[in-house]
Amino acid sequence: MPVKDHKAGDYLKTPEDIAAYLNAAIDEFDGDPRLLMKAFHNVAAAQGGVSELARRADKRLEM
Repeated sequence: MPVKDHKAGDYLKTPEDIAAYLNAAIDEFDGDPRLLMKAFHNVAAAQGGVSELARRADKRLEM
């Protein structure tokens, strides 16, 4: 049976999905910052990357 790569970003489509994902990561955090950093990385990647997030944030600040 072929194995398919799992990408968390494929499931982080809505703000509700992202909030649930980050809440789960915080619940499982257990003092290891790598888990939170990976969760933040996955959320950023799902949103088009850090550059895209920065561009969107800058647009909102201009409003």
